[in-house]
Amino acid sequence: MPHGPKNPQQYPYHNKMIHTAHPVHLSHQHGTVNTYSMLGGLDLKHSELTTVSGICRESGRFYPALRLIFTLEGQSHLRFGSREIRLQADSNRSAACLPINMPEEGCKIFHNGRQRELVLLCSNVWLENMGCPPHILKALRQAHLQPHYLAITPPLSEKIRSLMQTCRRPAPWRALHQTMQSMVLAAEVLQTLFPDHSAKPLSVRLQKLLKLLHDPAAANACLNTLAKACHSNPTTLQQEFQTAFGISIAHYRREYRLQLARNALLQNHSVGEAAALAGYGNPECFSKAFKKLFGRPPSRYRPTGA
Repeated sequence: MPHGPKNPQQYPYHNKMIHTAHPVHLSHQHGTVNTYSMLGGLDLKHSELTTVSGICRESGRFYPALRLIFTLEGQSHLRFGSREIRLQADSNRSAACLPINMPEEGCKIFHNGRQRELVLLCSNVWLENMGCPPHILKALRQAHLQPHYLAITPPLSEKIRSLMQTCRRPAPWRALHQTMQSMVLAAEVLQTLFPDHSAKPLSVRLQKLLKLLHDPAAANACLNTLAKACHSNPTTLQQEFQTAFGISIAHYRREYRLQLARNALLQNHSVGEAAALAGYGNPECFSKAFKKLFGRPPSRYRPTGA
């Protein structure tokens, strides 16, 4: 029998997470990489590595998420084709907000010496649920691989320190503290980068549409049904949604429901139950869509901690 609530949509931030520690013992590099995957679409990655033989590269696929990168010691260096992203600790480019909105092949470059780095990987669903304004979400969706740089100021450094200290919390409370401190840190970064408060609030019909898209009872409603419930027509509603969020209704719904499936897996629900929650009748199609969004197959998402 699966643990947790029967309907995982009711408790999207239940205290579950996956913690993976990766010791690195190579001839040219040693250290530790810790990752924490939590409910709602938030991952943390903290690495402490020492490279001892010049420059080494680690190629791979980078999956969609907003990456908030904080270089605490040494430098961070990413390459996507001809695009270079470089951060240096204790400089005016010691942190970056990097939106990645589709899978991208790239590489991480490690330079000789010690590197300490913290990365928050935030899904659009997590950002929205945390109250991120729609115009910021839209700006991030339209800024694929376009970094926004900033310095780690003393107030930002204090928030990073508070987040790092959550790793010492007792296991039953760790995920909750990590989520809350991550919210504080992400809000500080995004408010610094996007200080404009002039954006208009969402229209009444878009607010209604969002409620429907989040309502399990309307999970199978077609666009015509949604438009009718919002006192609009499909074309107008689609255009208004695209203008506000920079994404189609279908794309938003697919991403949201896959996030619900991820939450269900973290609450020990089966892959079949998660697939049904995401609206997939075919497990293979579900697995492909899930891996495309999260970088891992659904069978690899299981919780640690109480």
